Amino acid sequence: MKEWFQYPDLTVNVMLRRGTDTTYTISKLRPATQYYVRVCAASDSVKGTSSEVVCFTTLCAPPDPPKAPRLLLRTKNSLGIEWKCPKDNGSKILNNCWNMNIPEAYCGSLKQFKLHRLTPSTKYTFRVAARNQLGVSAFSEVLTCCTAGCAPPPPAPPRLRAAGVSWLSLEWSAPCGPPSRDTFTHLLEMEEGPDFKPQHVGQELSYTVKNLQRCTAYHFRVIANSEGCSQPSAVVKYWTCADPPTCPSRLRLHSPPLSHSIHTIWDAPEDDGGSPISHYVLELSHTGETNGNDAWEAVYTGLQTEYVCEGLDPGPLYKVRVYCQNRGGQSQVSEILSVRTAPVHPGPCRALRVSDTATNSEIPLSWEAPVQDGGSAVCVYAVEMAAPSGVARAHLFEGPELCFTARALQPAATYRFWVRAGNQAGWGPWSEACEASTAAGSPGKCGPPKLTVTGPASLQASWEEPVCNASEVCEFRLEWGEQRDALSVVSCGPSTSHVLTDLRPATEYFCRIQAINNAGIGPVGDMAVATTLPSVPAVVEGVEEMRVTTSPSPTQIALQWKEPCCHGAEILGYNIDLGEQLPLSVGKTSQYLVDRLQPNTTYRVRVQAVNSVGAGPLSSILKVRTAPLPPNPPMLECTVLGPHTLKLRWGEGSSRAQLTRGTLYSLHMQDGGDRMPCVYRGPCHSFKLQRLREGTEYCFCIQAIRGAGTGPLSPLYRFCTARSPPPQLKAPKIELVDWNEYTVTWETLQPMRGDFIIYTLQLLRGKEAEQVYCGPAASYTWHGTPAGSDWRVRVCAGRQRPHGTALWGQYSLSTAMENAEKQQDARPVGILHGHCRKSWTITDELFAFLVLLAFGIVAILFAALIQYFLLNKD
Repeated sequence: MKEWFQYPDLTVNVMLRRGTDTTYTISKLRPATQYYVRVCAASDSVKGTSSEVVCFTTLCAPPDPPKAPRLLLRTKNSLGIEWKCPKDNGSKILNNCWNMNIPEAYCGSLKQFKLHRLTPSTKYTFRVAARNQLGVSAFSEVLTCCTAGCAPPPPAPPRLRAAGVSWLSLEWSAPCGPPSRDTFTHLLEMEEGPDFKPQHVGQELSYTVKNLQRCTAYHFRVIANSEGCSQPSAVVKYWTCADPPTCPSRLRLHSPPLSHSIHTIWDAPEDDGGSPISHYVLELSHTGETNGNDAWEAVYTGLQTEYVCEGLDPGPLYKVRVYCQNRGGQSQVSEILSVRTAPVHPGPCRALRVSDTATNSEIPLSWEAPVQDGGSAVCVYAVEMAAPSGVARAHLFEGPELCFTARALQPAATYRFWVRAGNQAGWGPWSEACEASTAAGSPGKCGPPKLTVTGPASLQASWEEPVCNASEVCEFRLEWGEQRDALSVVSCGPSTSHVLTDLRPATEYFCRIQAINNAGIGPVGDMAVATTLPSVPAVVEGVEEMRVTTSPSPTQIALQWKEPCCHGAEILGYNIDLGEQLPLSVGKTSQYLVDRLQPNTTYRVRVQAVNSVGAGPLSSILKVRTAPLPPNPPMLECTVLGPHTLKLRWGEGSSRAQLTRGTLYSLHMQDGGDRMPCVYRGPCHSFKLQRLREGTEYCFCIQAIRGAGTGPLSPLYRFCTARSPPPQLKAPKIELVDWNEYTVTWETLQPMRGDFIIYTLQLLRGKEAEQVYCGPAASYTWHGTPAGSDWRVRVCAGRQRPHGTALWGQYSLSTAMENAEKQQDARPVGILHGHCRKSWTITDELFAFLVLLAFGIVAILFAALIQYFLLNKD
């Protein structure tokens, strides 16, 4: 149902309600207004005729809130206000109530009013409400206005709060006089040319004038404005600040640095910042070459651009920088100038002395660096010596060390030594002389000893006594060894001969003698060399069984050993002792394959080397066992035969893998060519091959694998896969062709691997089955209705083999056949009603569709119930 509503002053119909209810309350109507209403019925898109129009008028109400009043005129003591009347809402407005700071200021029918006797420069607020016979409306919005005032007195001149290079921050105070209810507006003016121009207008009492020139005087004044403009304040003058100057440039030396002074000079800065330079400051740092830790000291302050720094130490590195200052501040420091003063000669060296005990030919000396290095590090020292036989000095040493050993001196002699230091500037003075004496002499150098070879493992050494240097030799040291640089002491004593034993044959030995007396140890004598006689080879070591990559033969043993020392005669061959057998002689080799042995037998093996001197000792015994014979292949048989699978079995044991280190089996299958790839390798006794072709012959062979090796392959075994039967057919279809004549049809299959497909049709009743057709056709027709009822038919497919036999598949599902008498009885009924009825059989596709449709309907119902009972409650 639809309800239509028409405003009286409009020609547009407005639909208020659409629904099945027969009542409706209209809201938000205007008071004292006539409205027209009509109703019509509608169903879907069909709309009925509207009813007759009904007219009604709404009741009267208090007036609407008036708009905010407006200011007409303003003086110091009066204000004129006017307003507009709002809608009366059906009842005439009787009067207007006027409200301000004082309640009920006016009540009447006028639309404007003037208030007198007000205070100057005072704020007042006003609002108005309308009244009729039904009540008073709400108040309007508030009007705020102020009465007029007098012009303020002139304010105080502005004060400088802060100054910058391009700005001046000024502040001022409000004018003095009677208090005013209004805020003052201040005008800040600055003199530009002959006139003052405004810079800022506002109620703020401070302002920053920007974009000014540096180091320039400006004039300012302030004017106050409230109900009129005051007289300007007194004019004040303020200066902007100057910029700090740039740093002085080109700080440099006026002349080369001296030992105790440097003369520096610099240029004035490129920009003085708008103010003359007041002074320059030159700073000096003498803390060395450390970075970031310089201690700067001002050595000059003035207007000159050059200065001589005096009283400096010679040699150190000094750093100099300069900066300037004006009224604007201090500039940045200039680039640092690094200057090193000129060095001078170092002072004399101190404490020249003998640092250790002097020997018969050497005197060790040491000294201390000079106290004054002359401003440059001492880099070299020089030592001179005077012999006891004359006054001429000999130059001995020049280098950076603080010690030196004078060598090749005479025993028990006195010498004089001097030392001096040198730096970059030159040599310093010689130190005071130091006297030192050498000690008594040690024995002289022994000659080479005489070596006599007495056998392969013995040798006799003898030597002569050297010069004793006034002190009798008390001991001789015999150094002996196989290497010239690695000798060891084997004899100490006063004897001049020694016999050496337990030597290695055909080995070169080195020998030398050193004499010792009470004064010390003499120098090492000359070297003597001797070679011992050759001998039989040493014992063969490292005899072991050699691992071969292929499987070991049961009648062979592979041996290897390390070549022993030949003892001076080349090894000619080796003898291999196997225990009970005669030793086996082989050539010069480190490995040999011994064959013609018994399988699975333990042998005790020893090896000896042979050279021209004779046979060496036998090696230690090595027990070696030959490998057993490899296993024979097992018999292979086929236990399960299928169209695509073959399960093979061999040997005796479980079909599952045994977790032992027993025999492994390797099964090979011949592919299209002559290759025999391995299809299984493991300990199991059976294996199932899958994904084979039906009716195909395959060739297999097997071999056993043990620790003794891999056995031979078995002869070929041939197994053939079976042929697969045809798949099961769908249920046949029965069609009534004519009275008592039936036609049965079924699906056809493609030939399988060259075999033709034939079909067999059976007629079933209970447990009885009768074959009615067998052939390649896909349909069958027969006459005559079988006696009785509940007959069913089914069909089976078979593969026709070339030799005449057939391989049959499973029978299809049976199909029921209606009786001809029932169909004859049903024909008149159909003719009587004028319709031709046909029997309708549900196929598998239709049955599956119906099941899927029922399942979908049940799922939708369950989802609706779950949403209604669970989700709506949540």
